[in-house]
This record gives sequence, structure tokens and C-alpha cells, in this order.
Amino acid sequence: RMVFLDKICVNQTDPILKEKGILGLAGFLAITDRIVICWSPRYFSRLWCVFEIATWMKLQKPLDNIVLLPNAQGALVGVVQLGLTVLGFILVWIARFEDL
Repeated sequence: RMVFLDKICVNQTDPILKEKGILGLAGFLAITDRIVICWSPRYFSRLWCVFEIATWMKLQKPLDNIVLLPNAQGALVGVVQLGLTVLGFILVWIARFEDL
């Protein structure tokens, strides 16, 4: 099972890479069975979030497969996501030294 986390997988600092990542969202959504939304009142103020939902509907994916997590649960998912990201960086860093 694979997970695509748009906040991590889409570059947040380089505008060109960010645009390419957003344009690639439809490809990820085409091969996924479920979308989990960490919802907050600001969710629909971000264009890529609107794009994700519009793409899901355009692909005629089941609306029942959209999971909404309220902000508090979204924050928990964010903390877990951050922890996994840090762990991944640490493991890559350790692996680099093992190769030396």
C-alpha cells in the first residue's frame, strides 16, 4: 500500500516545482482508491485542494471514498507525517554513512 501526501510530495518553496507537482496530482488521484482530507475552514481557500476534489469528481470516483478528518485529527495526522518524514531523513542519513 502506498500513500501520497501532497503537502510533503509537492514542493512548497520552488514555484516551478510546486506547479509541476500540482499538475501531477491528477495522475496520483487516477490510481488511488481513497482520498483523506485533513479539513479545516481554510481547506477550500487553497486552489490545489479545490483541484483535488474537482479532479476526484471528474474521474467519477466514489464520493464515499472521500474521508474528512476534522482539523484536530488533521493535526494529529500532520504530527505523525512529520515524524515519519524526520525518521526517513535519519534513515537515509545513516545509510549514507554505512556506504562509506
